[in-house]
Amino acid sequence: MKIGILTLPLHSNYGGILQAYALQSVLKKMGHEAWLIKRQENKSLWSSFKKAVKFSFLVQKDSVFSQHYDFINKHISPITLPLNSEKMMRNIAKEFDAFIVGSDQIWREEYYRNWKKNFFLDFTINLPVKRIAYAASFGLDKWGYNQKLTEELAELAAKFNAISVREESAVYLCDKYLGIKAKWVVDPTMLLSTVDYKNLCHSMNNSKNKSNLFVYMLGNGAFREQLVNKVLSLNKNFNPFYINFNKTQQQQINPSIAAWIQSFIDAEYVVTDSFHGCVFSIIFNKPFVAVGNISGGLTRFESLLKLFGLEERLILFGTNISDQQIIAPINWKRVNEILNQKRKEAIEFLHSSFIG
Repeated sequence: MKIGILTLPLHSNYGGILQAYALQSVLKKMGHEAWLIKRQENKSLWSSFKKAVKFSFLVQKDSVFSQHYDFINKHISPITLPLNSEKMMRNIAKEFDAFIVGSDQIWREEYYRNWKKNFFLDFTINLPVKRIAYAASFGLDKWGYNQKLTEELAELAAKFNAISVREESAVYLCDKYLGIKAKWVVDPTMLLSTVDYKNLCHSMNNSKNKSNLFVYMLGNGAFREQLVNKVLSLNKNFNPFYINFNKTQQQQINPSIAAWIQSFIDAEYVVTDSFHGCVFSIIFNKPFVAVGNISGGLTRFESLLKLFGLEERLILFGTNISDQQIIAPINWKRVNEILNQKRKEAIEFLHSSFIG
């Protein structure tokens, strides 16, 4: 079956790129021809030129962007040509047997408002295609759409063959506002094994990174630094390695995707404020603590950690940091049993969605 995957545009976000890679890889393993749909904004020629110049400057300043695009070009294939209009979306829809929207925060209200309904597959109306949502996320546990758009989205959602969501709270939102029953599933990155990810790192230097405390933060500030220092005070042998965290006395490092994955492999402990930072800590069985910021939405963290019985690993921004939260052991046998079961359920969901 020829399947089109529609997710958020791939830029420099590690988790965003890897969830698209994982979903495409899983569909290929199932025997499908899976294409990533390259949806993008309709820019004027001048704005496109300015963006290209800016991008060229950024690549010269920091190779992280070129490294990420190298990964995308090598590992996420096939990808359609850029599609920047509703007409182009409708035309390409005729070439596919099925479409999957997801994962990531594709249904978050403030993201890509100009083509929000594309993520509910409005461009496939009147076509005999399968419509599936896999691990779609609203990002928040509150409904953000106005009444008119809610009614339009509910009508589109009713045409789906199957819908699954990434957060437990999204099951409730789908039921109350869209009038549909959704299944709670794990992020696509959790459908691949540690071997799958290690294979992406095979070309790297095999010498183990001497840094064994992996600090992956999307934000900065005193509280995050306080947490890192607390972990270091309780583990005198830790040597930290920072990504995306502008810590004093440390150079901010933005490695390739393979090096980012390798950082989890080498780590003995992880400190993060990232959803996918938590995900990959779980995949590689690395002890971790996560910073949760209420203003940024906690449901992604709470849902993930609840699923694996790891709620105590979440430290709310600005609260007291206890030694016990940091040093408490994790029952990885139980975690891995849950993960294996959820993988089986997710694959079954995908199989049945194409058949039903």
